[in-house]
Order: sequence, then structure tokens, then C-alpha cells
Amino acid sequence: MDKGHNEARTPEIEEEVGEPSLRQVFGAFLHLGLTTYGGLAMVEPIRQRLVEEKGWLSSKEFLDGLALCQLLPGATVVQLATYVGYRLGRTKGALAAVAAFILPAFGLMVGLIPLKINLLYVAAAAAGLSLVIY
Repeated sequence: MDKGHNEARTPEIEEEVGEPSLRQVFGAFLHLGLTTYGGLAMVEPIRQRLVEEKGWLSSKEFLDGLALCQLLPGATVVQLATYVGYRLGRTKGALAAVAAFILPAFGLMVGLIPLKINLLYVAAAAAGLSLVIY
């Protein structure tokens, strides 16, 4: 009886440790994009999540990808997200990972546009008033 129970649980364990679905990749990188900040300081939380917690990559695979991404010009952590997504799900995985990773910052910037525009009007009005006073 126990043997049959163990056999039934094996596919679930393999599913958790094996290759993640695109939804899992998207969710993990969305969470990382929401909770990490600071350029290269983001590398360690990404490593902890993907290598230690999820087991999706080996430490060597992660470090090889990081080294490759540091050779290329541009934002290393965005390239790292793309690399990891590609390793996990090829082109669709890369697109899911990078989209999820940059989505929070993109949303924040779009959300701040009205504030920036309002501040520009305030600055212009203040500059206009200073010309009138002097």
C-alpha cells in the first residue's frame, strides 16, 4: 500500500523540481521585479530564488549566464532574466521572464508620468512668477 502511494507522489515531485511552466517563470520574475531594486544588487535575490529555492538552474548554469550577461553592454539583470527565461523555456520563456521582470518598473514609470507633468507646470508657473517679481 505504501509503495503505491509513493509511486503516485513521484510525478508531483518531478513536476515541482523539473522544468517550470511559462506561468511559473512569469510569476517568479514578476515577484522578483516587484521586490528587488538596485542594479547588480538584484543578482543575489535572483540566484537565491532560482537556484536555491526553485532548483530550476544549477549554480554553475546561473554563474555562467551571469558571466555572459556581464560581457554584453546594457542592463545586466535584464539580460540575466532573459538568459534564465531562455534556459527554462526557450524563446517563450525568455519573453515571459523579461516581460514580467520589467513590468513593475514600467508600470511605476507610466504611473508617475502625470506627477511629472504636473511638476513641470508648477515649475513653469514658478519661473513665470519669478520673472514678474524681478
